[in-house]
Amino acid sequence: MKSIIKRSRNNLFITLMLVFCSLLPLAQASVKTTDIPPQLTNALSMYKKDGIQGFITALVRGSPLEGLQEMSMQVSILKKIEQHYGAYQSYDILHINKLSDSTRLIYFLLNYRKGPVFGKLTAFTDGDRETITSFEFHTKAEKIFPEALLVSH
Repeated sequence: MKSIIKRSRNNLFITLMLVFCSLLPLAQASVKTTDIPPQLTNALSMYKKDGIQGFITALVRGSPLEGLQEMSMQVSILKKIEQHYGAYQSYDILHINKLSDSTRLIYFLLNYRKGPVFGKLTAFTDGDRETITSFEFHTKAEKIFPEALLVSH
């Protein structure tokens, strides 16, 4: 009976270690600057220069989101965040997940004076150009990041 319990513990430990090791590369992956969608880097530059409205406008330019009423709600959300977190300072691209030849998920941080805001967007390439087809922001990483990105490295 003791050997069965010991074997079960060993199997559990080995399983947990294998899961952790398989997730570690995702959490530690570095992002090459050339992999970042130019539309995102342009929009982030606009954020510093023209504020939230310029950021959202540049982010969705040429995409299915351009002109949608929902974009004004995104501006309102970021304005509320700025009221609590202070001014936008910088960004960090944390991970890019290539889902297919045409679609990528990009996980990033918007660094404000008093704290980070977590972002995720979908970039889609139609063969000629890449556009942003969805995005979201949250003050809690666990709301939009996969668990593997939340593991410290």
